[in-house]
Amino acid sequence: MPIVVSSIHSKGGVGKSTVALSFADALHQDDSSVLVLDTDPQGTASEWVQAQEGDGPMVAGAPSAEKLEHELERLGASYDAVVIDGSAQLKGSTGSIIRVSDLVLIPIQPSPADIWSTESIVELIEDRQKVVGQPAAGFVLNCVVAGTNVAEDVTEILDEFDLPVLGRFHRRVAFVEALVTGETPLTYKPRGKAAGEIEDLYSASLDALEAHYTAQS
Repeated sequence: MPIVVSSIHSKGGVGKSTVALSFADALHQDDSSVLVLDTDPQGTASEWVQAQEGDGPMVAGAPSAEKLEHELERLGASYDAVVIDGSAQLKGSTGSIIRVSDLVLIPIQPSPADIWSTESIVELIEDRQKVVGQPAAGFVLNCVVAGTNVAEDVTEILDEFDLPVLGRFHRRVAFVEALVTGETPLTYKPRGKAAGEIEDLYSASLDALEAHYTAQS
């Protein structure tokens, strides 16, 4: 079975697709075959793959919780990794996504509203961990404004959830420009700061995944 990584949040506009596609491309650049399951009715990942001109992760739609698990079972075995782009609008999907995930990434913008709305997701993850010991999980700060202390303040608040902050994406135009061309900053501007942030998230996430499952064994 493939490794399953998901990007979820109960609130819209936090950067779920940005994190999912960035992580999927990091896996792809690391020579893994990758399938992205797009649960978002807006179809960001599906539109992204249509803009691709070269090789990249594959994308399949999964517009319901039932479709998600069906597509994961039907297609997942053909890939090294599956990345799930979660949706705040897909009713009943959050529990299903957590149940099938090895690693859950929780994108969050540095604002009180985003922090408050993570509580239910963290509780679902912790409940699942108590039963089966998985998934591993962590936060990704998104749209951080350089030169401010907000990210540090938010990180201190997130410490209360007992989940690590695995990465930070600053508010950079490269993330938007790359999306339009069916890329991520890893190929659009491989030496840029945005690409470096994706690489840092990828490395930290793999370390967290290994540490979590080592502790469970």
